[in-house]
Amino acid sequence: MASPNYIKFDDLKLPLLEDSASIQVAISKITSAFLSSRIDARHTGLLLYALQIASQHITSLEDPEIVHSMTVTDEGDEMAPEKEVCEPGDCAGCNRKDSCEDYDPEE
Repeated sequence: MASPNYIKFDDLKLPLLEDSASIQVAISKITSAFLSSRIDARHTGLLLYALQIASQHITSLEDPEIVHSMTVTDEGDEMAPEKEVCEPGDCAGCNRKDSCEDYDPEE
């Protein structure tokens, strides 16, 4: 059985801290939980400190992408739209070549 893609803390479900986007989502969820009195100030501080440590360990090679829209699954997980990934050699027949940053006519 695969491990879940989130960390459960009391009734607060946080994403795995694997990139800056997941850390931002975790900050939002922790802040919301604190403001709605679901977690106390001490736990909020400890969780935010853990996020600070996690954010310092993210590599600088991370591809910064801005997500402009989110959807929520039936389980309550927030998800960004699926990203289209091209395979090498697809450029010649690609329909998005006019708007693609990675378009290479030589492929």
